Amino acid sequence: MAPAIIEWISATLIVVGILYTPALRARQRWTELRCKIVGSRLDIEQKEYIAINCNTAYEPVSRYSKSSYSAKVCYAYKIHGKGYLSANIKAVSFLFTSPSEILPFTDGSTQKVWVNPKKPEQSYIIRPTIFPVILIITSGIVALFWQEIWLFLLSVYGHTPNIL
Repeated sequence: MAPAIIEWISATLIVVGILYTPALRARQRWTELRCKIVGSRLDIEQKEYIAINCNTAYEPVSRYSKSSYSAKVCYAYKIHGKGYLSANIKAVSFLFTSPSEILPFTDGSTQKVWVNPKKPEQSYIIRPTIFPVILIITSGIVALFWQEIWLFLLSVYGHTPNIL
């Protein structure tokens, strides 16, 4: 059962990567303009955790905290004489935006913006790269052929597989 699930996930990753490639290429050809940053902030959420020892009456053993960041940038731009306001940072919203990526986007600064020439209300300020697509497709291929790759690597380094 597990190999069938792995094959299904692998095939899904490969198909998603291949289907997304034309959309990514189209976004890379959007019109480059200048925009004015009208607002930017980095929201930080701090969570505190307590590790407890279940063997000693649930006494706290250690405390630690974890921070999560949420970037917010609002910018204005003009195309064909009409003004637009947007908050889209990346062309794909599910990709993580690190705090260091938005450091240049300070209030009042002028930055590059990429605008969809067919739908000028669509824009983003961090240009997409092909790297996530390559990673998705490669992950799918590796997952699909993981056993063959593992056996090949074992044979290259002189180990004999005894459990596969």
